[in-house]
Amino acid sequence: RPGDRVLLLHAGTGYGGEWLSNRLGPTGALVALEQDSASVRYARHRYNSANTAMEACDLHTPKPPASLAGELDGAFDGIVHRRLPTDGPVRAAHRAEAWRLLSPGRVLAVLFASPSGHHDPREDPRLQELESAIKELAQESPPGIERMERVRVHARCGVLLERSYGDDES
Repeated sequence: RPGDRVLLLHAGTGYGGEWLSNRLGPTGALVALEQDSASVRYARHRYNSANTAMEACDLHTPKPPASLAGELDGAFDGIVHRRLPTDGPVRAAHRAEAWRLLSPGRVLAVLFASPSGHHDPREDPRLQELESAIKELAQESPPGIERMERVRVHARCGVLLERSYGDDES
């Protein structure tokens, strides 16, 4: 929504970030992180939005990116994670950090590239594992999940969820 603060992980060469940035408007802010420094340089040159911070950082380690070190719990109104790491501990760390950074009542989208052979990418078996892991996180670190659904976005499938408000915030 206009005015929101959004985190985009695995921003690529910037097209998706530019699209999001335009929808956030001049009062919104986008923090876009990408592993590949050449992609970050390209994105900064091609899409130079005033409300976007595009940073290169290591997105394949179990610890949170240094670019997010100072962010408070619930700092983002929306988080789009375009590519979860395949490694178990790294994947778990990324889910936990996204959950920490997501403000109650707001939206997290976690997407996978759809493997060939699935007629409907929402039937991807990885989604069941992801949903279970997110439900565990919600139990360990309240508030929980208001709504969760499987989604398809072009050649990607994933989970879209809305974090619920805590009882004291309703």
